[in-house]
Amino acid sequence: MLFAVMLVPILKKRLGFIKTVVMTELLSIPFMLVLCLTNDLSLAFWAFLFRGALMNMGSPVTTGFMMEAVPNEMHGIVNSFSSMSWTVASAISTQIGGAIIETSGFETSFYWAIGLYLASAFSYFYYFSKCEVRSGDTIRIDHAAIR
Repeated sequence: MLFAVMLVPILKKRLGFIKTVVMTELLSIPFMLVLCLTNDLSLAFWAFLFRGALMNMGSPVTTGFMMEAVPNEMHGIVNSFSSMSWTVASAISTQIGGAIIETSGFETSFYWAIGLYLASAFSYFYYFSKCEVRSGDTIRIDHAAIR
């Protein structure tokens, strides 16, 4: 996890906010598949660690992008809304995930999660990829390009 967290600034500088988030989400999918399909505990252990590291890498980049994309006076509101939506989504998904696991087993819940990861990555790229403008070593947000 420490190594992954230390990579975040390098990736963000090289790829930008959006590509870093999309890459970490997409790279975590194979590890979710391993978790879903393996019966080997040691393989599942490593897949669990790598998936967690990749997903934790994307979170600070998403927050950073959010704060760059909105005016300073909106930071508190946007951060509060983001925290609230994360908490509500976790509460709802826990209930839905439990129902899926109860009726269909763990595999189905992983497939649903993978589908949602794909939808998230592609949506993030579609809506925000054009708003990053690179000039030399810096990347700035073009607020007019945010759809």
